[in-house]
Amino acid sequence: MKKLIPWYCLLILLLSGPTLYAAPSAEQLILKAEEARKGAADLGFEWRDTATLIAEAREALEKGHEKQAAMLAGEALRQGELAVGQGTFMHNHWQEFIPVH
Repeated sequence: MKKLIPWYCLLILLLSGPTLYAAPSAEQLILKAEEARKGAADLGFEWRDTATLIAEAREALEKGHEKQAAMLAGEALRQGELAVGQGTFMHNHWQEFIPVH
């Protein structure tokens, strides 16, 4: 029985591998991008084009253009995450930007 356990583990990994490493769908990317956009907006650092990219991604997905929707949502997610990072940095370091005479 002990000799079979590694084979069972290997079998489980082989069967679940594609689902473990599957790329997120365009719909999942849109949801993540929207969360990141809201997080940036809460910090007061939402970027200008992020909401537009999300809207364009939704429109592309409705038209059945999954790859284009994923590309647009991925860019919106990247912008949202960068904006959250920018807002967090500024929240923690705003004192450094006050001029000293």
